[in-house]
Amino acid sequence: TTLDDYLLIKKFYMWNRLYDFELEIIEKIATTFPTHKNIYLDLGKRYSGEGDIFKAIEAYKKHLALNPNDRASRKNLSQLYAWSDQGDKEIEELEKLYEQYKNNMDFLKQLTKRYEWAGNSEKALKIYEKIYKHLISAKKEKEPSSLEFITELAQRYEWASQSIKALYLYEFLNMNKPSVDLDLKLLDLYSQLGLSEKRIEMLEKLSNIKNLKNRKYYIELLAITLTSINSIKKALKYYKILSDVDTTNIKWNYKIAELYSWVDVMDTAVIYYEKSIANGIFDEKSLTTVAEYHFWNSNYAKSLPFFNKLIQKFPGNKIVYYYLGEIHFQLKNRKLSKKYFNQAFKWLRRKKRGNLEQELYLLILSKTERYRELADELHNISPDAKLFVEQFNSILYNLFNRNEFGIAFDLLDYRM
Repeated sequence: TTLDDYLLIKKFYMWNRLYDFELEIIEKIATTFPTHKNIYLDLGKRYSGEGDIFKAIEAYKKHLALNPNDRASRKNLSQLYAWSDQGDKEIEELEKLYEQYKNNMDFLKQLTKRYEWAGNSEKALKIYEKIYKHLISAKKEKEPSSLEFITELAQRYEWASQSIKALYLYEFLNMNKPSVDLDLKLLDLYSQLGLSEKRIEMLEKLSNIKNLKNRKYYIELLAITLTSINSIKKALKYYKILSDVDTTNIKWNYKIAELYSWVDVMDTAVIYYEKSIANGIFDEKSLTTVAEYHFWNSNYAKSLPFFNKLIQKFPGNKIVYYYLGEIHFQLKNRKLSKKYFNQAFKWLRRKKRGNLEQELYLLILSKTERYRELADELHNISPDAKLFVEQFNSILYNLFNRNEFGIAFDLLDYRM
């Protein structure tokens, strides 16, 4: 029987849908005429149709040995390897097709997926980069499908710890298809790369999105960041926004007060410290700041409740006794004044001598009428109030430096 006879019989079976007989004839031709150009291709297709993957693979391999440039058959063979879980061999066949299909985007995407499934992320990334360059050269990078692909490439740069490349692509994506998710991704990359100005810009953007989930977190993060670079004016702006949007949190007034005190805007700082105290934050710093502010501005009655709260909450702060003595002296409560001054001086006498000079020197730095009362009793002191204060302090300071504590205490007791 000749080859033509077999081929004629094959066609007859095929036209009459006698596929089992057709397969027998194809196998007979392959055995009898093994160098026939396409017989193994027919055999591979028939085995595939029958679901006999391994026989189909062998048939395609023999066909490609005779027809190495048949790209369609090689793609079919690679697919058969994939179906039979032979990933390495699938990749081998795809790589053989690379030169013929290197400008075919669908093929390249298939190859990258296979590299990734095989755990070869480095090779996959190179193919991704090639596809990206093709999109740029074809000016298709802004098309929806291209933006989706660029997102995948940016993610792979992240996985490969190539943060700069990832950042460039995410910025490109955010310009062409902006989203909050991209904003958050960029914020994370700016933080990782230490790009503080960019990070602040992104935090400002996020802080102004009113319906953003966790908006308060980003506003606080921005305020903290601005404070760390000494941009106090901007930090105050965002802490004030926080106090408006998060009215249940009592700490914002305290933060605002702290910042105003850092820049010596004490009038405003005290207002916010007082709000903080009214909300129940009784820390030593805020109580002391408000109490001393009113004291040094001669608002003795206003300072009194804050000093009382201070000694109640922080009884170890004995210097408060001096302030209370001074306040009651000014308010003409001589009995209470003497009580608190005595407590202050008893405490000072119990302290170690090494700290005594400093504590007492700080203690007497007040602007009161009692300096002028004492002036009549002391020699060589100017009647001028300002000079008197300076000279009185100088006398005491010299007494302590010479360890003449008895005379110094007599002088202080005289003031009582």
